[in-house]
Amino acid sequence: MEIAFYLWLGAAVVLFILELLTLSFFLLCFSVGAVVAAVCALCGLGTGVQILAFAIGSLLAFLFIRPVLIRHFNRRSASRPKTNVDALVGKQGRVVEAVEGGIHCGRVTIDGDNWQARSDDGQPIGEGEVVTVTAIDSIILTVKKN
Repeated sequence: MEIAFYLWLGAAVVLFILELLTLSFFLLCFSVGAVVAAVCALCGLGTGVQILAFAIGSLLAFLFIRPVLIRHFNRRSASRPKTNVDALVGKQGRVVEAVEGGIHCGRVTIDGDNWQARSDDGQPIGEGEVVTVTAIDSIILTVKKN
């Protein structure tokens, strides 16, 4: 077998391993192109044809394989349940220390945890009121009155 076959195959393996470290599906496309070029080298085609096959194989992978993989993995990550602080958005809590208007924070308890909170519309919310979390900024909840 021709040495070009082993070079292309080696490049494909290295690119695939690097892809496993990044998971962007960018290097995977070049790995596919290198496999196509290796097949051309195995068939005894010239260097120019191998380079052209690499370019076309990589381009086709970018156009057809990468979008499918990205769409598939984005769907999986979007369907995962929210955890930790992200799970608080939409939950209801009770104000235990009045939330003043503007930048002054009050305190809200949700599921037994005590959080700093500010009003989403800048209006004060009295102690004992039930509120819903609309957003989170670091450790401060943005809440609205129910």
